[in-house]
Amino acid sequence: MISIHRVFRRELGLLPASIRQVAAGDRRRVKILADHLGLVAGGLHTHHTHEDEMMWPLLQQRVPAELEPLVDLMEEQHERVADLGERVQQHLAAWTASAAGSDGARLADALDDLVAALCETPGRRGIALAADHGPPHPAAGVGRLRARWRVQYAQESADGLPGHDALRG
Repeated sequence: MISIHRVFRRELGLLPASIRQVAAGDRRRVKILADHLGLVAGGLHTHHTHEDEMMWPLLQQRVPAELEPLVDLMEEQHERVADLGERVQQHLAAWTASAAGSDGARLADALDDLVAALCETPGRRGIALAADHGPPHPAAGVGRLRARWRVQYAQESADGLPGHDALRG
């Protein structure tokens, strides 16, 4: 999971500067960046949806009671990322429609906020909980969870996730 989170932070983190450099009215460049953002943001949304549906319920059931606040904190962060992702999508739609510099600037600002949220850590409360009680994943049956994810992702890849055509060339 660390690798995919790094990919999302990296790709989304590179986009604001690129978007800010697009000349007003350059629809060709807007389309290129919008398509890339759509692919990465779609992947983030799908990944977080799977975590929300499969990981959080298992963690809530299986972590020691002392770690439940950490899981709650992580869920709150996911909700914040989802809200910011929706804001990015709204600004992306406006920028794609207008190719205006002002719409691009608002999109870049929204992406900066999203990346900041993706880079947040649980903070002192979460670090103290983890240090006192160890990581929650052994109690969560991570091996079974990974197997479920592999099956789910394989099925969705076969069904055709948004953006897979772009990857095929």
